[in-house]
Amino acid sequence: GAHWAENEQRNHRFGFWFGHDMFTPPFGIYPEMTYNAILFGGTDPGRFCPTYMIFCESFIKPSQRFDPAFDRRDVYIITQNALADATYLNYIRAHYNRSTQIDPPFFRDFILFLQNIAMGKKEAENRANGRLYRMNSLAKTIGSLTNVVAPLDNLIMSFGKQVEDRRRRQGVYPPKEIATPTPEDSQQCFGEYIADAQRRLLHDTQFPNEPKQIRPGEIVNFTPDGRVQVAGQVAVMAINGLLTKVIFDKNPTNEFFVEESFPLDWMYPYLTPYGIIMKINRNPVPEITEEMVRKDHEFWTKYSERLCGNWITYETPIKDICAFADRVYRKGDLTGYTGDPKFVRDNDAQKAFSKLRNSIAGLYAWRINAAKTQEERNRLIREADFAFKQAFAFCPYSPETVTRYATLLVTIGRTEDALLIAQTSQRLDEESPIAQSIIDQIRAIKDNTIALAQLKSQLADLERQYRTNTNNIQAAFNLVSAHLQLQQTNQAFQILDEIMLRPSADPGTLLSVANAYVQIGQYARAEPALLRLAALVPDSPEIWYDLAGAQTALGKTNDAIRSLSMALALNQRRLASDPKASNLQILAASDPRFLPLHPLPEFQNLVRGSNAPIPP
Repeated sequence: GAHWAENEQRNHRFGFWFGHDMFTPPFGIYPEMTYNAILFGGTDPGRFCPTYMIFCESFIKPSQRFDPAFDRRDVYIITQNALADATYLNYIRAHYNRSTQIDPPFFRDFILFLQNIAMGKKEAENRANGRLYRMNSLAKTIGSLTNVVAPLDNLIMSFGKQVEDRRRRQGVYPPKEIATPTPEDSQQCFGEYIADAQRRLLHDTQFPNEPKQIRPGEIVNFTPDGRVQVAGQVAVMAINGLLTKVIFDKNPTNEFFVEESFPLDWMYPYLTPYGIIMKINRNPVPEITEEMVRKDHEFWTKYSERLCGNWITYETPIKDICAFADRVYRKGDLTGYTGDPKFVRDNDAQKAFSKLRNSIAGLYAWRINAAKTQEERNRLIREADFAFKQAFAFCPYSPETVTRYATLLVTIGRTEDALLIAQTSQRLDEESPIAQSIIDQIRAIKDNTIALAQLKSQLADLERQYRTNTNNIQAAFNLVSAHLQLQQTNQAFQILDEIMLRPSADPGTLLSVANAYVQIGQYARAEPALLRLAALVPDSPEIWYDLAGAQTALGKTNDAIRSLSMALALNQRRLASDPKASNLQILAASDPRFLPLHPLPEFQNLVRGSNAPIPP
């Protein structure tokens, strides 16, 4: 009884609207979804609600429907989240591409399965590989049943075909087939993703100070034998994304729509708002126009009346929305509340509609960096802010909405508003680690902003200290460090290059310059410093080792092998007189900088202990 108000859903229409309004947007702002459209469902309600509308609501008598005119059994509903599963691909082929889905006889395959068990592992392997084998008596007995069950399989298959034919005549599935991914398509998408993940992992390994290309939550590792291993939800969704693109490309005459679960990168250039969901246009959309924004704004302004009320505008301060969330959702105070009281008691509706709105806001946010004019950029920021305000008001404890909105606010310099959003969300869900993580990140950004401002004010003094005595290496590196922290890389490189080119530069100075370049991933600039250093200190294994690492990153494979060979030969010489010295040969075998060299026989010979002489 204590939780009744948060859980009763009698006579709620939010789930119906969620499903119905995908196909028939209200208010006359957007047309009905086109006939024979393909709809990608994403979230749990985004899969269930439209599936219910297609396979249930469309089949009952018009007089019994909430919308008597509703009948959308023509739409192909496919989830974007399960395409990486071969079983699901079989499922949608059976629905929408039946001519290509060949079902294996069940009883025959079951007998073969039992026969393999009776044969034993070794005999089954020999048979599978086409080698000679001797079948035992139990396996022979089971195998003899194959012909016996064949008529039963034929009977079941015939009955199933009759049922399917009848259902298709009744319109359970659209009469016209669409092309769905084949097993070969699935394998190709897996291969493409693995190759791309390997490329990005190598980049992150070789350039640790550059922005990471492996995505947050994406688990990609090298196995000991050098193969790439992937795992986790992000990896699965990347493969799902490739397969949605296969479906999109194979069906050029169908229109596509999506209820987003995880953002799929390839879709963004094609997306435009379409009521509560988005349309995937056939060609990339050059610009989110003023008209597109106007329609979306008008639609959601009216739609919010069904939810928590139509009171949010472009100018509504964040503090007012946070106060609303505290009063309505945390305290249950509906004084002045203009929305549907049922919405306050419906957690599922809050999460579902917040997700729909933050997906469209996420489209605007993605478009900001691609804006061609300042006018377009300003339009996208304004509309993304408005959409996120609504999404937050719908569900202020949604981790995704809070994360995406806070990210936008920080990006456009509104850290105080971002912090207020995260703190409000935390009050509504005090045990959420995500809200606390966002708060910590925003505070760190604020602290960093303050530190950078202080550093910028000190820059003139650091410049004067260096220019007063350019031989003061400490002053030089203090100035370089300040330029790099302020992302003034050209100024930093100019000073480092100037130091490196000095005829009087000693090994310690050159080493500092080389290390500075390596740490920021500037291997093309580090190599000349390391070459000069190797000429000055030719007996140092570490210098040759670091030179090999830089040359590997630059793709200079032959040079890298020569430098590494020199390093390991010098290291062996040192170990002979000092067994406690570091063993670079062992280090090289696992050093991620040398991953691109692993396939080379020359590299394998070096790390396995070939005692090659010092190269000339």
